[in-house]
Amino acid sequence: MNKADDPKQFVRELFDFWHKRGVSNLKIPQIAGRELNLAQLYKAVCKRGGFNRVCNNKLWKEIVNEFALPPSCTSASFTLKNHYSKYLFEYEQKYFFGKSDEDLNEDRVNIMPRKLVKADDGGEIKPRINYSIPTLSAPNVPSIKQVLQKIYEKREPEEEILAIRKYKMIPTPSEINRCCLAFESQLETELTFALNSLLLFSCNTGHLFLLEHYSSLFESIVGYLDKIIKKIPYLNENKKFTYVPKKIQKKPIETGYDSDDVFDNKTFRTEPYVPKSMTVETNKDGNKKEEETKEDGADQNKEINDLVTRFYSTQSEVGLLENARMIVHIFRNLSYIKGNEASIVKNDKLFGILMELFINSADAEITRSCLDIFANLCKVIVLKHLTDPKSFCYKIYYFLETESPEENESAIECLRNLIFCQDNEPYLEEHSKDFLNSIMNLIISPIFEVRDSILEFLCYFSDLKMTIRAAIAKHPKCIMRLVAILSSGVGKGTDKASKLAALILSNLSLAPAARTYFQPYERDLFIVASTDEHVSKLVCNILAEIESEATPTSLTIDF
Repeated sequence: MNKADDPKQFVRELFDFWHKRGVSNLKIPQIAGRELNLAQLYKAVCKRGGFNRVCNNKLWKEIVNEFALPPSCTSASFTLKNHYSKYLFEYEQKYFFGKSDEDLNEDRVNIMPRKLVKADDGGEIKPRINYSIPTLSAPNVPSIKQVLQKIYEKREPEEEILAIRKYKMIPTPSEINRCCLAFESQLETELTFALNSLLLFSCNTGHLFLLEHYSSLFESIVGYLDKIIKKIPYLNENKKFTYVPKKIQKKPIETGYDSDDVFDNKTFRTEPYVPKSMTVETNKDGNKKEEETKEDGADQNKEINDLVTRFYSTQSEVGLLENARMIVHIFRNLSYIKGNEASIVKNDKLFGILMELFINSADAEITRSCLDIFANLCKVIVLKHLTDPKSFCYKIYYFLETESPEENESAIECLRNLIFCQDNEPYLEEHSKDFLNSIMNLIISPIFEVRDSILEFLCYFSDLKMTIRAAIAKHPKCIMRLVAILSSGVGKGTDKASKLAALILSNLSLAPAARTYFQPYERDLFIVASTDEHVSKLVCNILAEIESEATPTSLTIDF
């Protein structure tokens, strides 16, 4: 706890901690218009037993009181909790509880931050966790081994049993080398092995497949994917976005043929192969000797060509497209591992390919995989560093209007993660008129996960500048639908949607230009404040802001 005594020293150590994990664009968060004292927040949470204990015992209000925040900051508990989970939770687990890096990686994999569920005890926003199956100690309950044995006994004699051993999902050095050679040789059978193996490795949560540990394989995959895209016109039509990556200089591989020839069906050189040991002898029967030497050279040339091309078959465009889909899907799985986020973003060639496929690709499956990738990467993406941030943002807004709930949720996750970086706020503020209509349509989505994700995004978005709050409140359907959601949760203490709606309305009411839009719903808000004790405090603050706007002020002039 001594580290938290000096705030500046604590922030330096905290940022060094995250820099070692590949996160380097962090900034000190703000609350109530001033920088948050991270050292004070860390000390307040740790002395109450840590983040999990504070959440379970609902002690965030006590922590808010230590910061002496103004009464207008109604979402302080929610904001402090989110800032702590983003900046300080892993630091706490490492230094306060003494967990190792392996334990932190396991906790990071077991937690799925994109799926939020309702708590059992009354409305706390908690991430969905993949709990392991507990051991059954009761004697009358059969074990998993006994259950599998019974299933095995009931099977048909000729029925096949398919199983994957656990060690098969952990890469060995020989398998990694074979995968590298597969992408260099581009033989179909070897590529099938490499892609299937990498797909298994990327899905293994017990052993994290970190790209920084396999740099040569990483570069081989990116190079092969780049060649596929150049060979498929289907993915190169109507390009509007161009990304110029840094030039990566590689030493050419000295082989008897060009690696691009595999795609061009120019397998080998056209000149005849003549071994060095062969010499043309001249004597009295010189013509005969020369003919025999040529025949022997042609036979050996044919034999060598048959040996090399025995397992070679030209891949069709369909096969190449299927390989591209699988490679992008592998990177999608790897992007869920936090240690791979920085590796993917820092590789300019791969990042440019993914950006180009996301914006311009005509293949729906590849585009959806890229959307999931950027849903994980947007937390470390700074829009001003992109070549064309407008096209990237507009592609995200496009997925807000599709009929697929999964695409809607991934697009919302992109926007939520982009807000975490302060440099991205001007872009979102500028484009707010372009996506607000889609946001308001998704608020009344029949799928609760999509609706709750939208409300969480609006809760962050409405806590920014006053101009953004006024723009949100100005939308003709915003206040009406938020009040409807607020009213639907009357008497339900565990309804997360109504609490989020109250927080959003409270943030909007702080903008003077937005208060006039609340007046038609003053009666509805009064009814909610008098009947629902869970949100009555927030609604009363909203009514007080509306009343201060409606009450005329007397003007006195002293002569």
